[in-house]
Amino acid sequence: MHKFCYCPRCGHMGFSYETEAEQCSICSRRGMREAPSEYQLTWENWLHNEQQFMQNQQRLLDEVIRKSFIFDADLYDRKDEIREENSRRMQEILARAEGRDQGNAYGIECPYCHATNVTRISATKRMTSTWLFGAGSGTLGKQWHCTRCNSDF
Repeated sequence: MHKFCYCPRCGHMGFSYETEAEQCSICSRRGMREAPSEYQLTWENWLHNEQQFMQNQQRLLDEVIRKSFIFDADLYDRKDEIREENSRRMQEILARAEGRDQGNAYGIECPYCHATNVTRISATKRMTSTWLFGAGSGTLGKQWHCTRCNSDF
């Protein structure tokens, strides 16, 4: 079951299965804390009564989180900026892993893995492959090669 939890360092709040083991997505501190019972709301409450949920979050922030000796007001004030930066970094990492960061001059994307680090299969390579393998050539009718998943399309 999801539990409403918070980070005592930056004030980030959210739902989690494992509070103590989870790392804060804003400040990377390990050990989210479960909100006290008087501040606990369920996922359904958030979906059906957003105003009450927001008031509850504000009470938790004012009455518990800001009083924590490790609370960092600067981190709290910059959490949206940090969240955007973390999201941008994650998108860059995914793009690098998928090969989308390298791009190509043709604007072509692999239909299988969606990477953009593709190369054109030369006419010489296609002719050689067709000459060696005949109609069973893997490059017959293909124009592009994906350097990420090694498929031809």
